[in-house]
Amino acid sequence: MICSNGMVISESDFGKIHIRHIGFEPKQVTEASRELIMNASQIADKIGSWQGTQMSDRSRKDFFADAAKLRFDNPDDGIVLDVATPRREGDRKGDLWTTFNVAQENLLRGGFRNGSTNRMVRPISNIQKDVNLNSQLWDLASTYSEGYALN
Repeated sequence: MICSNGMVISESDFGKIHIRHIGFEPKQVTEASRELIMNASQIADKIGSWQGTQMSDRSRKDFFADAAKLRFDNPDDGIVLDVATPRREGDRKGDLWTTFNVAQENLLRGGFRNGSTNRMVRPISNIQKDVNLNSQLWDLASTYSEGYALN
């Protein structure tokens, strides 16, 4: 996890740092801290790249549709629109980083109606589902950053 909204970055991009909560040696914490510091600049570079990657309206729609599929089976246009709806004025930008953040917040927090069931979409509270969804969403954004579907 790298920020307070629960965002998780992909292990495929930055590896995995893991320390058991009990029975660890201080040397393990020191080594994990070094790894995290080394990865921090890579993470910042990737975020900066995503902030500089402007997306067309079509590619943003495709991103939101692909993101909605990570949580919902066969999401309808209404769900995709809800996933794409910014919650703050500052989130009305067309770059990949902002697009990713809007999708991430809406997919995790819910708070809108599922058009096919007319039920309120609840926030994700299961840690494993949260981590899995965040990792998949990061991987999706990484794919888009590589130039797929940006035009």
